[in-house]
Amino acid sequence: MKYLGVRLERAPDTSGPYWKLVEARWLDEDESMGAGYIFVRALDEDDNPLENATSIVARQDASDQVPTKGAIDGYWGNYAMYGTLGTYRVRMSEGNHPSETVTGLGLGREDDPELWTRTAFRLSFKLANTGAAGSHTPTEAERLAALHKTVRKVAQSHIFPLDPDSPFHQYARQNNLGQRLSTRFTFKYEGVSIQAQAFEKGIAYAPTDQPDQMAHVGWTSPNLNTV
Repeated sequence: MKYLGVRLERAPDTSGPYWKLVEARWLDEDESMGAGYIFVRALDEDDNPLENATSIVARQDASDQVPTKGAIDGYWGNYAMYGTLGTYRVRMSEGNHPSETVTGLGLGREDDPELWTRTAFRLSFKLANTGAAGSHTPTEAERLAALHKTVRKVAQSHIFPLDPDSPFHQYARQNNLGQRLSTRFTFKYEGVSIQAQAFEKGIAYAPTDQPDQMAHVGWTSPNLNTV
């Protein structure tokens, strides 16, 4: 958002827990739907949104505390803007932790920053912990639990659903092809569309428009069997 004159100031101390800006969005007149606000959300170290977490919105002559709201408002706190771009600075103050600061916020557009245009900002801050001396050092059990959580999360994206009623699954069982190694996939051979699925002991395949013509080929031999 540099084209708007918006800048990010680093936290004065990052040796322990501090508030880090993790997302920033500018909303134009259509996206803001006429609501000229600064919206602020706070996340804990596990990315859970926090209710009643306080931020500070400051201008040249004053500052205001803005708490985040509850689930019904998406945990966003909101502050109505009346000044144009360059008027406001925003940082977190929750827990008295150091915070990064977003500067140069206000109403207006790049092509006319002094025009009183109802635009908006959405800022998300996360409580970060560098793990420096004096902060909590995870126990071996906590480290293992965190590892397991990550493994489960990553594995979810690699799971493909089991479909025991599919012709490929039934064919593989009848022909003792073992466990599946892939999802079904489609390719063309000599202009003919073919569906296939890989299993431990071979690859089952059939013309896409003739699924009853199922066959399979082994991984290392030319043996073919048809039903």
